[in-house]
Amino acid sequence: TSVCKGETITFTDKSYHGATGRTWTFQGGTPSTSTDSIVTVTYNDAGTYNVTLAATNGINTVTKNATSYITILPTGTTTAPYYESFETYSSLTNSTWYLNNPDQDETFELTNKAANTGSFSAMLNNFSATPNRVDELVSGTYSLNLPVATTIEFKYAFAFKTGAAGNDRLRFFVSSDCGATWAQRRSLTGTQLSTAAATDVPFYPQSSGEWKTVSITGINNAFMNDKLRVKFVFEGDGGNNLFIEDINIANAVYTGISETFNLLNEAEIYPNPFSHNVSIILQNENQQQVTCKIFDVVGNIITTEKIIGKEHHINTQHFSRGVYIVLLEANGLIIRKKIIKQ
Repeated sequence: TSVCKGETITFTDKSYHGATGRTWTFQGGTPSTSTDSIVTVTYNDAGTYNVTLAATNGINTVTKNATSYITILPTGTTTAPYYESFETYSSLTNSTWYLNNPDQDETFELTNKAANTGSFSAMLNNFSATPNRVDELVSGTYSLNLPVATTIEFKYAFAFKTGAAGNDRLRFFVSSDCGATWAQRRSLTGTQLSTAAATDVPFYPQSSGEWKTVSITGINNAFMNDKLRVKFVFEGDGGNNLFIEDINIANAVYTGISETFNLLNEAEIYPNPFSHNVSIILQNENQQQVTCKIFDVVGNIITTEKIIGKEHHINTQHFSRGVYIVLLEANGLIIRKKIIKQ
């Protein structure tokens, strides 16, 4: 179980055989102990914590220790746009990625035996694993704050064993609340999952043609916070090895809009407050056309101006005293700024 720091987790005692009382111990939590059957605990510091429940029927006491049961994550560990090619780790057990391996058998690992970019990728040895088990590769938290909806992409490689046509499945999830809830955005199964010809030996992709790109669109305002996480869930059914690479969070879209976003966001309007005229200064090296609209506080458009150069002057002699909103727009992006006439 994992949440972000400052959030809560609710625990419920489901003891049986006439349990009449219990004592909880929550390492790192508030409260740190409780005798309630249902208790909500707040964790204010990132880390991994134990939980202990001692239940009694008045005669006997049974104690259950759950070691490293709770993982509390810091928010916004990594700022997007972000590109992950697994080149900077010694293993996948780190503060950026987390593994969920309920069967305690084969799971995701870092490998240098196959990569689409660089030398490393995340691999699941599905060739040797038993069917019908689930493994998860889960990210830490990302801080995502962009002016438009964006895209998440990743590459993967997978093949079946010769003569086998199983239902191995790869699913991709996103979370906007640090993993408290997850939304499935893609499911690939059967022949849809395959990127290369079946083989009777362990599969390792040999060329870029044996990798496929998956694009997840519609990462919108609901995900624009510091609690974004992504998760890969693989369900094995006798297929061959799986590889994941080149996880691209907002990078492809943001690269195309960053120049325009910076142009508008860094615009200077002076003087502010003003009495007569105002000037708009833009770092407009590429001579993008910018539309400037000025509204009063009730939404009436006072003036509309077209800006192409680096400096533009607006005559405000006819403006009444008060607050105005300046809307700057270019290439579909909009930035709003407040100005005041004295």
